[in-house]
Amino acid sequence: MMTYMTPGHRQLVDNTLHAVANRTVELINSLNHPLGKNPPQPTIEGERQSQLGRDLEMIVQYVEGHPIDGKEADVAIQRVLRVVYGYTLNPKGYRLLKDWQKTPLGELIGEAHTRMIPAKDLIGTAEVQRIFKVKRQTIYDWVDEGKLAAYYIHGKQMFYRPYILREAEKRARAKQGIQQLS
Repeated sequence: MMTYMTPGHRQLVDNTLHAVANRTVELINSLNHPLGKNPPQPTIEGERQSQLGRDLEMIVQYVEGHPIDGKEADVAIQRVLRVVYGYTLNPKGYRLLKDWQKTPLGELIGEAHTRMIPAKDLIGTAEVQRIFKVKRQTIYDWVDEGKLAAYYIHGKQMFYRPYILREAEKRARAKQGIQQLS
């Protein structure tokens, strides 16, 4: 039964339903979970063969030093984070929980990033704070809000220097444009 609602509310309802349906399909597909009235019970062997299982295995192999390309491992990491921490209303993203990096999965991904990112390209929160000329808490807030990408290397929040410098440059250009309009 469809009730009357304004077009804006109808669009909101439809968009939400569509996002949840897509997220459900994504989760089902990530584990190769069979559908139907009486689907067979999932087995650990089947789950290991799923996309999520293969991605987790690839990350472990990368961490253990097997010949896995870092870019492929990073793609696997992004898929795992999307499946585990996916943000339903944003089909491209995920939202990491507070202290997720202290979980076994977070520690594994931290080890992968340690291998993936050269130490010379990593900077700490204090340096990012100086670059952006903001309070330390602002950096933490930006990470929590998904505005800055952080890596957790040996349990410490670190940032990829080239990314931070690009973001700082974008902000400087945007600020100059605003000042020129004034």
